[in-house]
Amino acid sequence: MVEFVTLLLGALVAGPTEVRLEVHRDVAAVELLLDGTAVGTLRAAPWRAEVDFGAELAPHLLEAVAYSPERGEVGRASQWVNLNPRESEVTIALDRDLRSGRVMARVGWQSLAEDNRPLAVRALFDGEPLEVRDPAAIVLPPHTADRVHHLGLELEFAGGVRASAEVTFGGQYGDSISSELTAFPVVLGGRDELPEPEAMRGWFRSGERPLRVHGADRGVAEIVVVRSSEARTRLYRMQRRRAPAPGFATLDSDQRLRFLGASPQLVGGGAEPFVVFPRSPEIGSRIRGLLELLAMVSLPGASSQEPRLADAVAVAGLFANRSARRRAVVLIATGDSPDASRFDPARVRRYLARVGVPLVVWSPEPGGGAVGEWGPAVDVSTGFRMDRAWAALGRELERQRVVWLSGLHLPQHIVLDTEGVEALR
Repeated sequence: MVEFVTLLLGALVAGPTEVRLEVHRDVAAVELLLDGTAVGTLRAAPWRAEVDFGAELAPHLLEAVAYSPERGEVGRASQWVNLNPRESEVTIALDRDLRSGRVMARVGWQSLAEDNRPLAVRALFDGEPLEVRDPAAIVLPPHTADRVHHLGLELEFAGGVRASAEVTFGGQYGDSISSELTAFPVVLGGRDELPEPEAMRGWFRSGERPLRVHGADRGVAEIVVVRSSEARTRLYRMQRRRAPAPGFATLDSDQRLRFLGASPQLVGGGAEPFVVFPRSPEIGSRIRGLLELLAMVSLPGASSQEPRLADAVAVAGLFANRSARRRAVVLIATGDSPDASRFDPARVRRYLARVGVPLVVWSPEPGGGAVGEWGPAVDVSTGFRMDRAWAALGRELERQRVVWLSGLHLPQHIVLDTEGVEALR
């Protein structure tokens, strides 16, 4: 009955923005809701409205509710804004194999990548890695029906496109599935590890409503790197002369690296081309050292656009949050790195805090110093200093966990009430 024509998923949106809808002829009115609050009503074509998302970069839920005079509400469409860019989708349905009696996860997917076949599949059952032989039919290990179980899947497609899905079943849920879950990152403080989900009852709430914990995941850590061209030149020189002291840092087996370009590309035809920051494939190899990766990895496609470092950092946070993994964004820049961004560093820092993505700023200049409005940077001008900075980042990532909460919630509305664990802000 109603669908969004203007797709804001994956875009960074702030301020007044036109939203266009496609509406069935039987619909008499469409009400627009932003984070649950009515922001406008449309009663005739053209079905378009200007929605003000505010000056700050923040996650939002935009909904369109269609009404008919005879039947009341007849349709609803929704999309997350500044939160979860969706380039693909995954669905999970639990089934019992009649021959073996084992429970199987029937998996379906759609992807905008050229090749719709997944290149890699990662599965966690109750927090433990699960072998995947057939991504369309995953056999679950033996388990008891009287306790809660959690299955999380992540599929990766060509071009670095990823999608994830989760289900919770058993225990108080019986055979039912709860697939609407929110991944919420936390940091271990005075605790060595998180307890079982049942022991975290009452820890989380949205407003005054308590949220049920379905599981917790340590999993893989994702680091998204944004480099200025000036910083990359210095890193290349460091690599050529071995830094001058050699660096020995490498990726751990549970760490993944991805690069995001600072100069965007304009793609798509028409009057409103899409702005896309090029991304590298996920890197998980331990063969090459960190310095070599930072200096040598190039991104696909040339761009004539001016560098937009702050905007790229915000988009990096958007994609780091999408992964539902332990996460961090690393900005590597120098004091003279130009920046033609729409958003200033202070707003970007506040946005990353809202979505729970830590940011560290590194400088390959001796002494570190300040990197524009980003402030003081960590000195990574030698191999030893880079090793030290990488180790410090690794320690921070080791303290992170991802908790799965019932329902879909804006991260800035979730409150954590306990000791020894903090929300990742």
